[in-house]
Amino acid sequence: MKFVEIKDRKKYEKWFESCEDACIISALSGKNGDLYVDEYENPTILFAVVSDYVFLSGAKETKNLTKAVLYIDSLFSGEYNIRCVEKSYEEKVREILGERTYLYSRFATEHTFEYMDFEALKENVENKSRDFSFALFNEEIFDYCKENEWAQDFVISFENYEQWEKDGLGVMILKDGEPVAGASSYSSYPGGIEIEIITKPEYRKQGLALAAGSKLIIECKERNLIASWDAAHEGSLRLAQRLGYRLLYKYEIIGVKHNLS
Repeated sequence: MKFVEIKDRKKYEKWFESCEDACIISALSGKNGDLYVDEYENPTILFAVVSDYVFLSGAKETKNLTKAVLYIDSLFSGEYNIRCVEKSYEEKVREILGERTYLYSRFATEHTFEYMDFEALKENVENKSRDFSFALFNEEIFDYCKENEWAQDFVISFENYEQWEKDGLGVMILKDGEPVAGASSYSSYPGGIEIEIITKPEYRKQGLALAAGSKLIIECKERNLIASWDAAHEGSLRLAQRLGYRLLYKYEIIGVKHNLS
């Protein structure tokens, strides 16, 4: 079965109404990612792909779930993740993909600056400005991220710098001119971004993630952009809460290994 890739996505928003994730908002807006349906006019199953995340929705009773899951699996050469927006799909998806799957928890936070202390955020940046410098992403930094494995997720949802220049935003922390940590838009949507923070392994435990996140949130506020945060684990949630985010809820997501070796 051939799934149809959709460019005009607004008519399908209702299928994802229960999911506040910024990545699905990004996909439905057309900023990042792709949307597929089994039938253009009267779909029974839909899925959005944003980098290595899949959002799967549709009718509770559909004969095309197995075909959709196998099609999704064919799109990836490495590990990926499936969020079943239609919760009844979860057990069947794990059955189809078998021992390659595992469940893990993520944590949704509020998409607002309402509770944030911007003076504290500025102080987080100033505390690191004596030993490190901060730079907004430019073409040179974008290319660096594409070419260096530790930093690739900063720009993973953007095919080229032209797309980044239009929709992306990022802050890199430099040590003697060398990138060592940063925060960027994992994806973007009208009026906001989903934050990605990474620190080069040898520079971890120095407060750089807190400083990078603080600087990016400040930049977002100056541009009237929302900086969304969906925490992949409890450590990420703790960092989010130090920045001022508030937990909305915990939810389960399916991780899919590329192979069992």
